[in-house]
Amino acid sequence: MRHERLGAVRAMDVAVGAGLLLGLGLLAAVLIGRGPAGAGGAGGGSAETAAEAENTPAEPVAAPTETVEAVLGSVQVFVRQGETDRARTVLAGAVEQFPGDQSLRLAFGDLLVSVGEAEAAYEQFEAALAIGPRTPAVEFTAGTLAQMSGSLDRAHEHFAAAQSGAPTNPSYAARLGQVQVARGEVDAGKAMLAIARTQDPDLAVAWGQLAEIALRENKAELALDYIEEARRVEPESVAWRVIEARAKKRLGNPEGAVAVLVGLVDSDSVGEARGVVLRTLAESYGLLGQPEEAAAAYAAAAAVEPTRAEWAQQAAAWFERAGDEEEAEAWGQRAGMLGG
Repeated sequence: MRHERLGAVRAMDVAVGAGLLLGLGLLAAVLIGRGPAGAGGAGGGSAETAAEAENTPAEPVAAPTETVEAVLGSVQVFVRQGETDRARTVLAGAVEQFPGDQSLRLAFGDLLVSVGEAEAAYEQFEAALAIGPRTPAVEFTAGTLAQMSGSLDRAHEHFAAAQSGAPTNPSYAARLGQVQVARGEVDAGKAMLAIARTQDPDLAVAWGQLAEIALRENKAELALDYIEEARRVEPESVAWRVIEARAKKRLGNPEGAVAVLVGLVDSDSVGEARGVVLRTLAESYGLLGQPEEAAAAYAAAAAVEPTRAEWAQQAAAWFERAGDEEEAEAWGQRAGMLGG
């Protein structure tokens, strides 16, 4: 069974793809009994035969190899030229004409992923799996898309199938473990993550997830051991640095937590984690008895996530401790407006 994917087929001239699409319509018409001969012509047949054909569900049809290669070749040309809409039109038409072709379904799914349509892409991967074969790689991608679409149950099904089909793949085990933890199956998730880290000691995500679980279980020392392994592999990861800081703070080492995080505040790499970084810094400054720094960090965190009433409240409290009544009053009013 072929598995030519969008980025792996050979490039072909646009005219080939355009000509092929015209041919697809004719071929599909023949396949469903609407050939060009028309009623009474050589392809017409009897009215009774035509009626039977109309009432018989058509079996999903896989496209010939040459057709798939030509379609995907023309799509690749469109994508390379930045004409994603035309590529989408080509693939949508091909899938409609040949709904039973897995290669076309996978290619269409890949294209939809590239334009950020996870739910629509998932539908194509589901259809591809129904056609078969159900390979671990396709199951894994379907699981990722299901997770992106907010369906943990479906993601769990796909990741479990991927891991069962390829039990020595540590990435499959790690993702299954993560979803199990998210579903509340913590013990099963920890076991799967342990398998993943054993299979690949350099798989940072397995160590990092185990560290996060250890923190939730109030096992800060164990969390620190795990996160050191994650940072050994990915020393600049913001997520791992935040977990390390939280573990150190929990162990009574707020100075160490500050040292881990302070360089991230003005870094572009922090991204959406900026609020969490600032809050953790603020908590650490508070433990160090530095009210001005704590107040400034809470205020910055509240500015990053302006709907967080509790952060505005903390900013007000720490400004008051720092002796800045004006700022304390302003942040207190803001917290009140947010329902704090």
